[in-house]
Amino acid sequence: MLHEVVSVAFAGYTAHMQRFATTMRPFIVLAIGCFFLVQGCCAHRFSRPVDLQSLSADAGVTGQELRDRVRSYARQTRSMVYTTRMEHYGPDGVVKGKVDVLGKRPGQFRFEALTPSDDTLAVLVSDGMRFMSHQRGQSVCYVGPACVENVSRILPLPFHGEQLFDLLVGGVPLMESDRPTGTWNECEGVYELRLARGDWEEVVWIRPDVYAPVRVVMLRGGLEQFRIDYDDFELIGGVHQAQLMRYVSKTRDVDLTMSIRDAERNGIASPESLFRVECPSGTERRELPCR
Repeated sequence: MLHEVVSVAFAGYTAHMQRFATTMRPFIVLAIGCFFLVQGCCAHRFSRPVDLQSLSADAGVTGQELRDRVRSYARQTRSMVYTTRMEHYGPDGVVKGKVDVLGKRPGQFRFEALTPSDDTLAVLVSDGMRFMSHQRGQSVCYVGPACVENVSRILPLPFHGEQLFDLLVGGVPLMESDRPTGTWNECEGVYELRLARGDWEEVVWIRPDVYAPVRVVMLRGGLEQFRIDYDDFELIGGVHQAQLMRYVSKTRDVDLTMSIRDAERNGIASPESLFRVECPSGTERRELPCR
């Protein structure tokens, strides 16, 4: 008899709990969804700096200070020598390969596209004023002003001069702006620098420890023009630098990833010969004007 009573009571309790669970299921799902919506969408890359612990998100830092510090981060590098792996997805398909990158501030560059056996396929050199580009086996050597169109023939990045150098050493091609603003982005765990000029706006996420960028987004009229992501930070010559940089622009149909394999910072001893704009002997010089 006691066994039957217990069984009936247990059955009644079970039915009650099943009805309760059925009733509460939507609320439980909603609560779990809200939790992951709040937590899952926030990267929380870095902890809030100690000097901002008791301050509001927009206190304790100014846009001018952030702009100066992110510029100073890039300017620790005067020259660089990289071996890189490039992947470029563009209108002509996918191009993958090894590219040696040499640079000297403010805007001297040497890019060499290499075969798997390290033979040179193509070379581009810029001394900051003029450029030269030549592909192995071709009788024509292109020369002209060191503008964006010419310097980007191997690396399809819409920058030249010091902006390109800053980007290649893990910095930011900063836009000129007379009203920079700076805040602490609690969700992402980064400083956020905003630069505006006309209908253009540049948003930069910055590490709070070394003031290196982790993301750059350029907007025009509220529409994204390009974004740059920096990842896989390592210490190179005493400076924490991203070993992986990805530039994506849907408006230009460019998706370029640069992965640094070997790097040397501030170690070019005699750069003059490396950045000399000279065509290979026996080739035809052809002037390539800027658009």
